[in-house]
Amino acid sequence: MRVLPGPTKSNTALAWSPDGRFVAAGGSGVGVTLWDVEAGTPGQHVLDAGHGGEAMAFCPATGRLYVAFRSGGFWTVDPDTGAERRRRALDFRVGYDNPAVSADGRTVVLYRYSYYSSVPSEHAIIGYEVSDTGALTESWMWPDPLRRNTGSRFYFVWRPRTNQLFGLNGKVREYEFAWVTATTGARIGSLELPAGTHVTQWTLAPDGDRVAWLAEQALYVQRLDGSAPLVLPAGPGVYRRGLAWAPDGRTLACASGRTVQLLDADTLRDVRTFDWGTGKPRAVAFSPDGLRAAVSADGGKGWVTVFDLE
Repeated sequence: MRVLPGPTKSNTALAWSPDGRFVAAGGSGVGVTLWDVEAGTPGQHVLDAGHGGEAMAFCPATGRLYVAFRSGGFWTVDPDTGAERRRRALDFRVGYDNPAVSADGRTVVLYRYSYYSSVPSEHAIIGYEVSDTGALTESWMWPDPLRRNTGSRFYFVWRPRTNQLFGLNGKVREYEFAWVTATTGARIGSLELPAGTHVTQWTLAPDGDRVAWLAEQALYVQRLDGSAPLVLPAGPGVYRRGLAWAPDGRTLACASGRTVQLLDADTLRDVRTFDWGTGKPRAVAFSPDGLRAAVSADGGKGWVTVFDLE
């Protein structure tokens, strides 16, 4: 176990670089923190012009870190050089969320929205083409139909090995998972959930064919073909969060109380439990090789702990 001290507190988002060298953490405060895990150096606070960096993604091909801020624009940083670049004009009336990067690094997708009555309302999924130098050019856009029709929104990730976005459609007491063509939003398929299901967190498996989610503190794992889900029922005093898949798709992490459980994804049986010890875990992320797990908590100084899983 290694503790990564740094200035970022109450981290709600964690990400590993594709080479396993860097861990990034962000939350409701200013900027994000980058740790060089291999070198063991102190965390570096970067992108401090943005506030609310709770959505981030590393590019699988280039290792660039993309961060969407609730206010402060959409930024990227090269972990190797520390070079920062603001992708969109700084406008505190416009928010960005949900960065998703294609496997080849050539496309970045964002959710863009306005949240002040003084500007025209916008809720749209924006696609950017990425040049060899990292410059972004907006190439397509489609409005979020869910927002227009129900007042909710579409939360998405890039579905592995496809040109599709996979995400959660939700409104009052009605939820479904859907996968759509990235460039147009055309619906390809969906997985309807039982009426009354209120999803609080979800994560797509690395194979792109299974999804895990939390509802009323019960944990579900289900294939997208609609077969019956595995269920780990809620228990007295159990408050689950911090879902994360291991890269091989065989293990699922889930935080509860002050511990993080590693569960067999095929049975939901407990394989191993880690004790955080200084707060309640909020986020979990596996290293690309699956041999380490980073955990952040909302207690103490909000530092990140890396567990060696071997």
